[in-house]
Amino acid sequence: MEDRKRRAAGLMREVEEARRQLLEKEKQHEKAQKEVYEAEEAAGKLRKDRKVALDEAGSFEQATRQLAEERDGFDVALRKAHREALRRYTEDLQRGLALFTSQQEGRQTKIAQLQKLRDVRHKDQAVGNLCDAREELRRLLKTTRVPAVRGTLDSQLSEIEAELEKLFPGALDAELSEGGNAEEMQELFFAPEKNQLHMQIFLPLDTSTWRSLESGADGLRETTAVHVAWSIAKELKPESEEVCFTHLSSCGLVILRAPLDEKLSEKSVVVKLPKLGLVTFMFSPLPEPVQNAIGNDYENE
Repeated sequence: MEDRKRRAAGLMREVEEARRQLLEKEKQHEKAQKEVYEAEEAAGKLRKDRKVALDEAGSFEQATRQLAEERDGFDVALRKAHREALRRYTEDLQRGLALFTSQQEGRQTKIAQLQKLRDVRHKDQAVGNLCDAREELRRLLKTTRVPAVRGTLDSQLSEIEAELEKLFPGALDAELSEGGNAEEMQELFFAPEKNQLHMQIFLPLDTSTWRSLESGADGLRETTAVHVAWSIAKELKPESEEVCFTHLSSCGLVILRAPLDEKLSEKSVVVKLPKLGLVTFMFSPLPEPVQNAIGNDYENE
């Protein structure tokens, strides 16, 4: 009997121990499930964060690509603007030289009229009298201080000069500017080539004008431009085979290609125009951004 009780009590203890262990395992299982749930939640969050990160990375990559495209477009536009600025400068210089030459042609005509006046005054008494009277009135005006008298002398002088202007147009204007050549000063750009052995001098001559000359055009613009170009070329070692005209296709200009002269910016070239007048050309380095924009895309002529 006692033995059965002991066995029953032992059994109960075993049952209680088993129940305790079961409860412990249930707690452990619940804890494990909770950890799995939390791990799944964390994994889900990681997947979500990864998707967001990937989306953001894609957006950033697209924005970077767009910025690069915009930058490339800006660079292209900037290079084009630099080339256009150089082309416009050359065109304005070419037009200005043609205008200066035209003005000198008019001046030459006036000088011819002045010479004619001087010849005729000794042969034609009426013209001689007008010239003598003019000189006397001008002499009196230098010494007369009375306003009323000066007014009368000025009026008489204007009448005589108007009569001489009718007979010899421009002669009196030529007399005022007599004794010197009309002078102009202009700037030409140059740039060393990448090999540092040659340089490019940007002439006041564009490709269209060069083509016109090849077609036989002989207008004032064409003849002035080519005269200036050849005059400058002669100053730069004309005996050298390395001196040549080339077409710069990127901006439609004709340039002079010559051996590099590191002291060119300290020099100048004086060109006598076909009619009257002198033009002094100073040389300045072409700004580096413009150099980068034009490159060396030319062909020898």
